[in-house]
This record gives sequence, C-alpha cells and structure tokens, in this order.
Amino acid sequence: MLSFRSVVLLGAAIYLLPKDPARQQQLESAIHNAYNYSTTVCDRQPEACAKAGEIYEDLKAKAIFGAGLIYTIAVGQGEPNGSPADHGYTGKPAKTAPPPTLRWDGTPRRQTTAWQGTLTSSDLSPDWRGNH
Repeated sequence: MLSFRSVVLLGAAIYLLPKDPARQQQLESAIHNAYNYSTTVCDRQPEACAKAGEIYEDLKAKAIFGAGLIYTIAVGQGEPNGSPADHGYTGKPAKTAPPPTLRWDGTPRRQTTAWQGTLTSSDLSPDWRGNH
C-alpha cells in the first residue's frame, strides 16, 4: 500500500510540473531562490540562529537525561538521582557491565535485608493449575 501511495503522489507531482519552457525556467529560478534564501538565513538574522542553537542545546541535554532514565529503567538498577549528565552519562554504552550492587550512576543500590511484603505463602500459590 505504501508503494502504491508513493507512485500516485510521485505521478501527481510530475503531472503538476509545467510543460512550457518559460514556466519551467520560472519554476527552476524560484526553487534556486528559495534554496539560497533558506541557506543564508543565519547571515541575515544571526540572533535567530543563536536562539535556535540555544534551543538545540536544551533539547540535547533533555535527550541525554531521557536516555539515562531509559537506561536505568531498562537495566533495572533503581531510580536515578539527578541528571545522567551530572554523573558522566554521555549517551554511549558502557564498556563493561556495572556490578549488580551499583546503580547506573555508581551509587550503591538500596538493599533490602528481609521480605517486606504482606503476602503469605498461600497468597502466592496459584488456586488452580489445570489438568496435567
């Protein structure tokens, strides 16, 4: 279905192209002007490009933080403290696996010494197992 849609859209785009050489020249000129206008926007408006750079850096920092959270959840090493970037997480996989007593940021994991649940052994056993 995707290829059929692509063929139809490509055919429609080709159909809408002009046949007249003068109009083809106008279209080509308009495309070149639009390309030049979009590639030189930082020369004309440096403050807009500076703001875009700030937004990019902010999004990058958030992405690194999110990657650290996902890594923590996927590996199952507990809840993170602070930003992954604060603890040296760069988004690159670790060369060695961390010991199971440490979390992704190197701090010790919270250890439980005894069973803290309220379920009894009869609560944990299944009521029915089916026919064997």
